[in-house]
Amino acid sequence: GIVPHARVSSGVDLERVTMFCLTLMHDDVVVKGQPFGCVWLCNNLYDSQLGFLFFRRTYKMLPRAYRKNMLWLRIVHPAVQVRLILFGLSYLLADSFWDKFDYADRIEFLDEVVDIPSLRIPKEYFDYDRMLDEEARQARRGAEGGCLARCREEPRLRCARDGRPARRGHHCGCGD
Repeated sequence: GIVPHARVSSGVDLERVTMFCLTLMHDDVVVKGQPFGCVWLCNNLYDSQLGFLFFRRTYKMLPRAYRKNMLWLRIVHPAVQVRLILFGLSYLLADSFWDKFDYADRIEFLDEVVDIPSLRIPKEYFDYDRMLDEEARQARRGAEGGCLARCREEPRLRCARDGRPARRGHHCGCGD
């Protein structure tokens, strides 16, 4: 199941939530030895309660069966802070962890390890994906010379500034 950060009350002990999730998984992972994968979704619109000490304590408390049976771990939309924490942990974690780990800058990149609709990801994370895509388009547009580059690349779009149709290979006339 997914526990979106936006729906977790402030002051909730995330270590207890983690332990509860591990308890739910115990029979499958420890008793039956079934493999599993993990997805950590970030949308970076909320302050994270997950710091270095949380990761360190969580890793140390995990029984060996969980570390052994975890096939993959993906972190979606990782913030710079998260990447730095994981870099700091890189000296503490076994190489086998890094064989299972990867970043996913967009939800769609999870499709190599899991059926995305089966995750029932809340809409707010897809909205965050779209926001990141729009920011990347705007940055690319600015770096490539404004609207002319965008009109050439995406001829069916309208001008971002004044809404006029853009024709393939022609400037829309907005002045960008």
